[in-house]
Amino acid sequence: MGSILTMAIRASGQTSNTITLNPSVRYQTITGWEGAFLQTISDYTNVLPAFNNLLTQAVHDLGINRVRLEIGSGSEHTVNAGTQYANGTMSEATYVDNYAMTPVNDNSNPFVINPSGFNNFGVLDWTIGDQGRATLYQSKLR
Repeated sequence: MGSILTMAIRASGQTSNTITLNPSVRYQTITGWEGAFLQTISDYTNVLPAFNNLLTQAVHDLGINRVRLEIGSGSEHTVNAGTQYANGTMSEATYVDNYAMTPVNDNSNPFVINPSGFNNFGVLDWTIGDQGRATLYQSKLR
């Protein structure tokens, strides 16, 4: 099979280069079509009542067959502000301005991990468990 696309590219004052695509040669195969659950709750609050239907459409109509969960900036923080944000006792503006975009080092030693310094997983917990979005999505893939 011949090439399906040949382009000559020339920048001003330069010699041209040719790019040829040959559909009979494969260098990689894409095996998944991915969607992401973002690290914000306010993006989902209005659609939660319709979330089951939206996930069904994403899987069956769009062909989404993978999901990515974010561990957002600020997860490395000693205050679990994400839980306060997830349960509505902290505004998104306060969460983003003071915690989500302001990571705190777990200690002063880059060679030692202090697990209590990674305490801001409330939004990730909400994404996986409390609202069950990731679990619900996984059930649609079966």
